[in-house]
Amino acid sequence: MIALRFAIQKVGDQGPGTSTPLTADAIFLASRDAAQRDASTEAAHQTATFFILFGLILIVGVVALALYLAMRSQAEYLAISIALLATSLQMAVAVWDHLHASTAADDFLTWFLIAIVGVANIEFVRLIVHLRRTRWLLAMEITLFLGSFLVHPLYFTGLWTELLGPILIYLVTPINGALLPVLLVWSARQGNRDARFFIPSFAFIGFLNAWNSLGGLFYFLHLPLNIPPLPYFHYAGYGFALWDVWNVVYGVTMLLFLVLRTIRLARERAQAAAELEAARAVQQVLFRRKLRPFPASRFRASTSLQGKWAATSSRSSPRKMAAC
Repeated sequence: MIALRFAIQKVGDQGPGTSTPLTADAIFLASRDAAQRDASTEAAHQTATFFILFGLILIVGVVALALYLAMRSQAEYLAISIALLATSLQMAVAVWDHLHASTAADDFLTWFLIAIVGVANIEFVRLIVHLRRTRWLLAMEITLFLGSFLVHPLYFTGLWTELLGPILIYLVTPINGALLPVLLVWSARQGNRDARFFIPSFAFIGFLNAWNSLGGLFYFLHLPLNIPPLPYFHYAGYGFALWDVWNVVYGVTMLLFLVLRTIRLARERAQAAAELEAARAVQQVLFRRKLRPFPASRFRASTSLQGKWAATSSRSSPRKMAAC
């Protein structure tokens, strides 16, 4: 008989009092039936939030894509659909990781989707504020994409050993998170109603990115200041973080924007069509006039015996006009 003595601390991987001792990757010291039951229950609790987020964001993304296919001139709908569909796929990968073993391929796919979401959000804000794609904005998109897609997974898998790459990424991410709210505030002060609508949500994600990036930056630079991880909430075996709250806010905000923006565009087009029809009616009333009947001239050509042509007008006198 082997005696095992262990203790379970209250500090989980997301901070004090935020996690149960059982996770999808835990080792269950129990009978085979009990271990399968407990593992299935814990996996369901861990993936419940991701399932809900996946369904919500996928529906909004499909709606955005359908609206873009119906209105090709609204390029911001395409940016929204790309960001939402990539986020929903990211939630699906998270569900797969909790139900199965996490692999390096899953990690690369997750960071690739995160990179797509970051670039799509930049393009969406650029289209909302009516800003042309400048060189510095394009450089920001390229840096964010390559950093998220390559530097993060390569470093955490041990294929990238230099600290310069992660440090640069942790510097670029909060700059990007602060840039988008600043552009929205600037455009809102210019009278852009759409920009005013997105200020809270993008300010929220900017705050989360800054918190997470500063924590990682202090960790890599070995600074004495320790920034705690983002708060994680746990209730009755179900847990969710502030990132999950952001995804809910993001999906609901985009859905409201799509509905309100589409209704507004439909009203504007209907109003423009009504004004055009009214202007056409006024023009017809102002410029309509009765034209006096003007007798038309009809010419009849005939050939004489001598081979000469003769034309007779019904408007003129009965005399014949002969043309030689």
